[in-house]
Amino acid sequence: MPIEISWDNDPHNLIIMHFVDTYTWLELDTVIDQTYAMLNSVPHQVDIIAVLDPKLKAPVGGNMIARFRKMLNYMPNNLGVYINVGRGNAFSRAIANTVLKIYPLKFDVRSAGSVEEAREMLAERRPI
Repeated sequence: MPIEISWDNDPHNLIIMHFVDTYTWLELDTVIDQTYAMLNSVPHQVDIIAVLDPKLKAPVGGNMIARFRKMLNYMPNNLGVYINVGRGNAFSRAIANTVLKIYPLKFDVRSAGSVEEAREMLAERRPI
């Protein structure tokens, strides 16, 4: 799978996603469904670290803004912080920034230069 997702710790309050290869919209939809299931499986707040390779391109075709909007509309309420590591490619960042300006978020979105930096950011908020 070009996007790997797993719990990063035993209390299940941190999910880590690695975008390791070029992915399709269907593969992204599958991972989003898995993420929602993981979030819904616990009653407490969960944070996500998403590691994005800037060389990877977003899938071609489809309406990226509509997909982001749908993703945000159905996001479970217990997502606390979503941290992008690597931030993906410039086009994906531009679309994401546009969506984030238009649609209100129920969670915090941040960027980090490394997974270690992301963990430090989360540790400042609460122990992981």
